[in-house]
Parts: sequence; C-alpha cells; structure tokens
Amino acid sequence: MVALKRYWLTMIFAAGIVYFGVHGLVGEQGALAWAGHQRRIERLEAGLEILYAQRAALEARAARLRPATLDRDFLDERARALLNVAHPRDLVIPAAALPPGVGVRPVSATTR
Repeated sequence: MVALKRYWLTMIFAAGIVYFGVHGLVGEQGALAWAGHQRRIERLEAGLEILYAQRAALEARAARLRPATLDRDFLDERARALLNVAHPRDLVIPAAALPPGVGVRPVSATTR
C-alpha cells in the first residue's frame, strides 16, 4: 500500500503514455490508418486521371463544333445520330472509325 501511494503520479503518467501511444498507432488518425488513407488517395487519383481523359475527349468533340473550327462531317454525324434520321441508301461511316486526320476539314467561320 505504501508503494502505491509513493508511485501514484508515475502510474498516472505511464497510463497516459500507454493510452496516447495506443491511439497514436491504431486510432482514427493513427499510423495504421495513415496507410489506409494513402491507398484511398492513390485510388482517388487514379479515378481523377480517368476523369481528366474523359474531359479531354469531350473538349475535343466540342472543339469540332465551334464556329471557328466547324467540322461539317461531325456536325452531320451528330445531327443524324440525335435525330435518328438517315436515308435507307446512305452509307454512314462514323468519324471514330476513320484513321486520324482523314475526313476532318476544319472550316473557317468566314468561308461559309
């Protein structure tokens, strides 16, 4: 009993150190959770790269419809796809099936 009275302050500090040490290791913001956070960050960054690629593809399609660089073939293709209109004897070849640079004619807004 005398030993407990003598070391009570030391035991409280030791209990505090153990408490904070355990939570620093396995707590919500601890060292083990940090590895999980790093994996989640990597997964989200990979998803972000996919979104950047999708955005670039959409911006490229939108650029083909701007007045300064209007691609009439692409405009015709989109109109036919959206309106679902084509003559039965029409041969429709999507621009995505063509090699790069074939069939793409940027038209200036002044040469209409």
